[in-house]
Amino acid sequence: MVICYPDWSTMRKGQNYRDNRSNKGLDRVAPKQLTCEEHVPVTAEPRALDWYPSEIEPSDGKPYRWSGPSLRPKLLIPFMGDLSAGITLHLYDSDPANVIDQLKIEFNGILMNHAICRTADGMAHLSFSAHLPACRSSVVELILPGYYCAADKVGGADSRRLGVKFGGFTIAPEKWHSNLWRALSSLWVNGRI
Repeated sequence: MVICYPDWSTMRKGQNYRDNRSNKGLDRVAPKQLTCEEHVPVTAEPRALDWYPSEIEPSDGKPYRWSGPSLRPKLLIPFMGDLSAGITLHLYDSDPANVIDQLKIEFNGILMNHAICRTADGMAHLSFSAHLPACRSSVVELILPGYYCAADKVGGADSRRLGVKFGGFTIAPEKWHSNLWRALSSLWVNGRI
């Protein structure tokens, strides 16, 4: 196992304290009312043992995170509204652990049915509908059947336990999400993506 120590001289006063509170879920982003479609990209703050640090995908220049080493990584959904919403998780279809087709999704502790749409740009979009609470954030938990460790399979120094390659999520009130999913499905069936 490789241990990376941070360069304390580059940190602002109290940054380590704030990062640790964020890691533990003690400090969360305040939830906001969901009124329209919102895309939430991957951000750079620490995510404890659920997610590895963010990286940049060379093919499109966008940030992503590998899940791991936990086989049950969680995502905070900082939206509320007492309404039905469609949520689409955007995963890169680079799946060395072969888990995308087998993973399960829980939303606030409830197992959800989901659909997968693969697109020509190398993405796997996992979509499901859920009811948002009136006044608090929600938690999505991915349940993965296994992980991939490059050091175990092909040798080398990369001993990370990789699950899925996450590129952000989109959330929308159900009426917007249904229209988006219908259009995406139509394009996929007709071979245009």
